Amino acid sequence: MIKILICVFFFLPLVTAAQIFKKKEEENKGIRFPKYVASKRSIGMIGGIERGNITMLELGIEGHWKKIRLRNARTLAANANMEYNFGHNILGYNAAGWIKKGRVNLTYGVNFNYLTDFTYTRYGMGPQIGFRVLGLHLVNGYNFLLGDNELDQVNKFYVGLRYYFPLEKKTKVVNVNKRKKKDDNKKTPFWRKGKT
Repeated sequence: MIKILICVFFFLPLVTAAQIFKKKEEENKGIRFPKYVASKRSIGMIGGIERGNITMLELGIEGHWKKIRLRNARTLAANANMEYNFGHNILGYNAAGWIKKGRVNLTYGVNFNYLTDFTYTRYGMGPQIGFRVLGLHLVNGYNFLLGDNELDQVNKFYVGLRYYFPLEKKTKVVNVNKRKKKDDNKKTPFWRKGKT
C-alpha cells in the first residue's frame, strides 16, 4: 500500500504537468514567436596588384552582403574594377562575383573580363579561388579568353592581392516572423482608384 501511495505522489504530478504543457503547446500553435535575422551590407573601394604573364595595377569598387550568424556565416560579394599595365599599354575591365561560407574559409567566384591594347581586344571569363582576411583578398584564377590572338601579353593564369577599403556600412535586424495585416497586401487596381 505504501508503494502505491509513493507512486501516486511521485508520478501523478509528472503526468499532470505533461498534460498541462501539452495543452499550452496546442494553444500557442497559432502564435509566432519573434525570430530576428541580422544582415550587413557594405560598399567600398578595392585596390591591388595582379601578377601573371604581366603585372597589372587594379582599382575598382566592391560590395558585400553578409548574414550575421555564429556558425556558417555567408558572404556574397560583387566587384567591378579597371586594371592597367604601363609597360605594354594594356587596359582591362573586370566584373566578378564570389561567395564565402564560414568565418575563415576560401572564396569561390567567377571573373568576366575585357582586355585591350587599343589595337586588339580579348574578352573572356574564368573561375577564381581565394582567401580573404582583414580586408586583404588573395585571389588565384584562370581566364578563358577569346578574341584577337595578336594580343598575347595578357594574364591567363594569375595571382592577385587586393585590399578592400569600406566606405559605407549598414546593419539591419529584421523580425522574419512578423505577419502583415491582410489589408496591407491588398492593392486597389488602377481602374478602381478614385471610385467608391
